[in-house]
Amino acid sequence: MRGNFGTFYFKVTRLVSHTIKMSQLEDFIEFLDDCYPELGPNLTSAATVKDVMKVIKTKCNVINITPVEVAVSFNSKIETEAKSLISDYNAAVNKFCHTFRLQFLLDKKLSESDFLICETIEFVLDWDPAEHLLNDICRLMEKAFQGLSRRIIVKSMHK
Repeated sequence: MRGNFGTFYFKVTRLVSHTIKMSQLEDFIEFLDDCYPELGPNLTSAATVKDVMKVIKTKCNVINITPVEVAVSFNSKIETEAKSLISDYNAAVNKFCHTFRLQFLLDKKLSESDFLICETIEFVLDWDPAEHLLNDICRLMEKAFQGLSRRIIVKSMHK
């Protein structure tokens, strides 16, 4: 899945960097700063569109590309051209989440970015990791935290 993410990110970054001109860089940074104020300090030091996309990448992980989707929405031409890349990647993520067993994710961090630690909620599920899929946790988290940022770490608790 990491390879798929890398390929997706490379193609989208190339599309964005070839479409957004240097004269639009300041507007692009301002747009993203409005969407993700916590990225402001890193965005202001970005000298190129590729630098901006590297900052956006820090908000993504292999199962959540929403920040890239927000970035491409800055320009309707990019948004149109990136639509198939995004839908193909989301289909791959969906397939991954429906087939990947939780036992392979034990003690793995799926998020690249560090979250502000204002609240931590820990779910203790009496599940056998071999019997559940990543999608089971994704559905649970989506129901519990609709639209909010979340970090998923799967751990095994031995009895």
